[in-house]
Amino acid sequence: MRILLAVALVACSKEPSAKPVEVKSPEVAAPKPAATRGLTPGAKITSHDDFVMVDLAPDDGPLRDQVLGWLGNAKDRIFMVETTAKWCRPCIGFTKYAGDPQMTKALAGVTLARIDIDQFDENEIKSVGLSASAVPWFVLFDDKLEIKDAITSGEWDDDVPENMAPVLGAFAHGTYTNRRHGKH
Repeated sequence: MRILLAVALVACSKEPSAKPVEVKSPEVAAPKPAATRGLTPGAKITSHDDFVMVDLAPDDGPLRDQVLGWLGNAKDRIFMVETTAKWCRPCIGFTKYAGDPQMTKALAGVTLARIDIDQFDENEIKSVGLSASAVPWFVLFDDKLEIKDAITSGEWDDDVPENMAPVLGAFAHGTYTNRRHGKH
């Protein structure tokens, strides 16, 4: 142990080289187009431990491109979309408690892209297979942007972490079976 410490101290205390060192920027492969479109500058990104929320922005291009980009960016994560609106009580409740420890634990490993139905054209919302007629919807997509499953806030009672976290966590992780409204 003392020998390793002595070697580490000697290595860290070496005199800097008088010869200048040239530092080159690493070569970076060009990103895939869909991935860069999804990483949108106007999106508000909120991270709660290992749970990430992305509020998509209409100024960042077509909604379908944004969703595909974030879907591609979330390859090793669970990708879920929420339709939302500022006037929607369950949406407000979800936003209010998204950072609660129960919620962040339940949604660990999830990237949630949020689509405000009042900010996007109805046809754009339809372009990703969703409807602007009801909020909130929580939707799981496969890697081809096909809907795998969806639930609404009708699956829990009051919009508090004790009710939302178990349902949303089980839904996101594919273990939600006790549905009130059947599989969508």
